[in-house]
Amino acid sequence: MPFSKTWLARSLLLTISTVGALLASEVLARRIAPASVAGIQAAESWDANCIQAKAGPGYGWRPGQCGANDAGFLGTERPMAKDSDTYRVVLLGDSISGDGRTARWLEELLRAELNRTVEVLNFGVFGYNPTNELAVWQTQAKHYEPDLVIQQFCVNDYNYTPVFFEQDGKLMSAANQNGQLDGVPIGLYQRSALIRWGLALQEQRQVNPTFQVREPAIRHAIETLHAELQAAGVPWVSVIYPYLADPDQWRDEDLQATQSFLALLTELQVPALDLGPAFQALGTEDLIIANSETAMEKAKQGTLPGLSSAQRQLLLSSTEAYFPRVIEQNKEVDRIHPNAIGHFLAAWHLRSFLAPYLPQPRPVQKVERHERKTRTPADR
Repeated sequence: MPFSKTWLARSLLLTISTVGALLASEVLARRIAPASVAGIQAAESWDANCIQAKAGPGYGWRPGQCGANDAGFLGTERPMAKDSDTYRVVLLGDSISGDGRTARWLEELLRAELNRTVEVLNFGVFGYNPTNELAVWQTQAKHYEPDLVIQQFCVNDYNYTPVFFEQDGKLMSAANQNGQLDGVPIGLYQRSALIRWGLALQEQRQVNPTFQVREPAIRHAIETLHAELQAAGVPWVSVIYPYLADPDQWRDEDLQATQSFLALLTELQVPALDLGPAFQALGTEDLIIANSETAMEKAKQGTLPGLSSAQRQLLLSSTEAYFPRVIEQNKEVDRIHPNAIGHFLAAWHLRSFLAPYLPQPRPVQKVERHERKTRTPADR
């Protein structure tokens, strides 16, 4: 039929035109896309050994990998039910908590403070913000019967952090919306500059939305977390990490995010520890990763300002346990993530801040020594 022949011809022409356009776009992308995008290889986009898809928050640690236990959170695995002698803290946070050192320091300090078994369960994951943290609480952390919850915030938590990882033959992207994933076949990603460029452009649009776009979602997550913890009778506090620079060097969006978050916590009457003053007192330049080695050398020599003798003694006593060789892998000027000394200070100030919410320390039991009397012939 003439109609059928015409329709078939048009369909064939449309198909050829579409394929031609895609091929032309691919050639163009390989020529004009930034080298960092067009030349990227899949293996550079994610750490397949560390991350996997996870119901609720969208992604999380791969059990048994990269410091995660078999339950998929950092540190020693714990049974969900705890005994009456144990004081348990749940830490919710992003890559700062996901570093692991603040949690380990805090656990050690609280054990010494309370003279009892203390467990700090670290559910921090890089790229998380309060929307992910709420999902982690709802799907996993609440089942561990915590006595206290600490929610950690930093200045970029109002943004999306792009996370890409391989799973089931696909490149999974968590950059579009927290809690949801997009998948692109690995083969296409590896072979097509157009696909890689498209993902990069999507990331740029969605990773840094305006503060006004993200603020309602962050508010909703914190309000929901607050309501659920109140209903469960679990006290919680928030700890806020500052941008690691002098206040007059803060970016407008970082200042806006911090002020907004503090205002929200004040409105909800949630206790908040702002680490800004403590970090400023020591000097933020000594807390950035790029200055790790020189800052630790100052600590050893006693020339690091703002570090008390008690802090210095404890910091240096555990150098081998927490900061092997005092070398940080990331040498870039990162003003979001503190170095080893910053994590130590955060735990130190958290210990004091948490005092009203902690149980009474148990008295140290004295060990009585009975001297053995030597028998003489007269005693026989």
